[in-house]
Amino acid sequence: GRPLRPSGPPPPATSDVHYLGPLSKTHKVLKQVSIANTAIALIAAPMILEWADNISTVSRYGLAGSLVFFGLMTTGALHWITHPYVHELRFTADTQTINVRTTTLLGG
Repeated sequence: GRPLRPSGPPPPATSDVHYLGPLSKTHKVLKQVSIANTAIALIAAPMILEWADNISTVSRYGLAGSLVFFGLMTTGALHWITHPYVHELRFTADTQTINVRTTTLLGG
């Protein structure tokens, strides 16, 4: 026959639940490396403009602009793709509250 289903809301949970994302540490490290690479690109761009005088001005601006664009876009894309990842979730049975921690743009 058909399986029996209880009617009404489910009974309240009686114990706390704590979840830690298995890739949390890896995700944080990846984000920090990505931010460091972007910082290096932002620092290197003016140096390229100033000291790479053996190539044309247009080439210097193109190279510096591409470097900054690539750094910002890859860090932004990484954040956009991974920001829903849950690093930590806590359910408190007494208060029926759920606290969820994801990462910020800067990896926190």
